[in-house]
Amino acid sequence: MNDAALPLQYVRLIADLLSTMGADVPALLAQADLSPPDLSDSTRGLAFAPFMRFMRAARDATGEPALGLLVGERLRINTHGMLGYAALNSSTLRQALALMQAYLPLRTTLVGVTTREQGDEVWVGLPPAQPLDELEPLITEAIVLTVKNLIDQITLGACAVRRVALRHAEPEHARLARDMFGC
Repeated sequence: MNDAALPLQYVRLIADLLSTMGADVPALLAQADLSPPDLSDSTRGLAFAPFMRFMRAARDATGEPALGLLVGERLRINTHGMLGYAALNSSTLRQALALMQAYLPLRTTLVGVTTREQGDEVWVGLPPAQPLDELEPLITEAIVLTVKNLIDQITLGACAVRRVALRHAEPEHARLARDMFGC
């Protein structure tokens, strides 16, 4: 899965969301040279270029400006395979973040993970690992919300995410983003 942007199980969850939104999922999957039966293969990943074609088609088909948030909301601990379970069983948030930093590149080539401690705060950065072009807001919103939800799950809400900063301009769905991020 060296060239894979992410495992097909993520694409399956996105396809399920798109289906509930009334999108023609087989047509969208065809943009990535996939068909619905392909999504059952838990050993495959989707390469970067087909993933980007799929996400562009999904964005265009739904017209949903908050699509990234809706995707991120669905990605819970059990979505992330062994990495999710290892993070959940970490003794501390620091240990969970170290696992993510070390092993996220095995799950996705979309972003990296950086951490920095400053006083009583831990800053988590998720820099794109390759150009996401016009899809950067959609993809980063999904990933940042996923990580925020993972932190909430790992710490059982004891470690509040106080601030989220994204590199793009405030979107039209900023109020929904604030509600979903809780900050």
